[in-house]
Amino acid sequence: GRNRCSVSAVALFNLRGHVVQSHAEYAQAPRETLKFLIWHELLHANLSWNHNGNFRDTEWKYPDAAAHNSFLDSLRQRFRIVDTDLPMYDTAPQIPKPAPAAKSRQTPKPAPAAVKPQAPKTKPDSRYIAFTSRRTYQITDKQTAESGDYICAAPLPANPGKHFMLFAYGDGRFAKIALVGYNMHSGRPVLKNAYSAHAPLVWLRMSDADRDLAVFSSINKVMVFNTSLINPIQSTSGMGVTVLKSKDNSSLSRVELLENADLTDPEYYRRNTIPATGYKLKKQ
Repeated sequence: GRNRCSVSAVALFNLRGHVVQSHAEYAQAPRETLKFLIWHELLHANLSWNHNGNFRDTEWKYPDAAAHNSFLDSLRQRFRIVDTDLPMYDTAPQIPKPAPAAKSRQTPKPAPAAVKPQAPKTKPDSRYIAFTSRRTYQITDKQTAESGDYICAAPLPANPGKHFMLFAYGDGRFAKIALVGYNMHSGRPVLKNAYSAHAPLVWLRMSDADRDLAVFSSINKVMVFNTSLINPIQSTSGMGVTVLKSKDNSSLSRVELLENADLTDPEYYRRNTIPATGYKLKKQ
C-alpha cells in the first residue's frame, strides 16, 4: 500500500481554493497527494494565481494528477466543505439575488383619523325639589311641583355638586345648605327636616354661585353682602350663621337679590364682614 501521513483535522489547508476545517476527527491523506497539493500551490506562486488554461496544462503534468484531484475533491463531501470554487469552473459562481417583491397595485387605505374622546353627556334630570311651609320637601315631577302647595319648587340640576340652597330666618341668620345634603333617591313621598325650625323662615332660593343680596330689617335698615361670606354645610336642619345683627328687638323682614332691590346707592349699604348691622335706608 501507499505510505500515508496523519494530518490534524483542526489544521487549515488551502486545497485549490477550498478551505478544509474539521472539529472532531483526523483525515488520512496520501503522501503523494500532499506533494501534489504543494505542487499545486507552488504553481500559484510561480506561474499564475488564476486557474487559467496554462495553469491547468502545467498542473496535469504531475504524475497521477487525476487521482490526486479526485481525492481532494472527495474531501468536500467527507467534511462538508463550503465550496466557493466549483471543480468545473475557474471562477466563483454568481448566486442570483432574490427578486424584489412585486408591489401591490392596490392603493393603501389611509389610516383612520384618531377619534378624540368626548366627555359623556349628562342626562338632564326632569325631577323637581319642592319645599313646604311645614319644613318638609319632596322629590317630584314638574306638574306636581307647579300645582302643589309649595313655598318653593326648583328643577334638580344634572350635576348638583356645586348647587346649594340659601335660607334666611327672622332672627337674622342665613344657612347655605349643599344640595347634595338632601336625599334625592328616597322612595318616600315626603321627607322631613328641609330646613331649620329655630326661627321663622323668611326667604329661600337655590343657586349655583354666590350672589349679592340686599337684606331689610323691621326697623327699615338695609345691609348688602355677598353670600361667599357664608360657609356651606350639609346638615339640612342647620341653623346657619348670623348675618344681620338685631337692634332694638328688630328682625329680618325681607331679602332681595341686589339687582332687584331698587337701591339708588347699593354700595353705601355693603358690608364685607358678618355679622353686621344695617344702615338706615336713604330716601329713594
